[in-house]
Amino acid sequence: MSDTPDRPLEDAARGRDRFHARMRELHDVVMELSEGESFDALCRGAVDLARERLGFDRVSLRFTTSEPLVMAGSFGTDELGRTRDERGSRVTAAPGSLMGDILARQQPSVRSERTTLFNDTPEPVGEGMQAIAALWDGRKIIGCMSVDNLLSRRPIED
Repeated sequence: MSDTPDRPLEDAARGRDRFHARMRELHDVVMELSEGESFDALCRGAVDLARERLGFDRVSLRFTTSEPLVMAGSFGTDELGRTRDERGSRVTAAPGSLMGDILARQQPSVRSERTTLFNDTPEPVGEGMQAIAALWDGRKIIGCMSVDNLLSRRPIED
């Protein structure tokens, strides 16, 4: 008999440990966000913590408006990795774009391995991986959080 543990059991234990560590991290992030003194502080904190704790290169948080497919900015990350105020920006999600798919099809999230990445105006700034998750209020999408790998080019993992 071999003294080495069964490989599938080791993999399952490692996966479980990673999951529990991520859940603890998510709990800590939620607790920090709950201390925000205003909606703007909550939004800026979400962008900063998504980068610092969850390891995303760039993050953008946008909210729906009364105009279909038009998203209002809150805070995001610029092309140098700095948090910026995007509260004055408005972006129209093009039909067939990742954000357009979220809004039109009510998808919870979308991901692209290779897509054009934009700044807040929106002008193209490069190519890379991008993932967008819908923000929900019950059954209604109220916004989206977008992340990409423009700065490090590391893959965005599930």
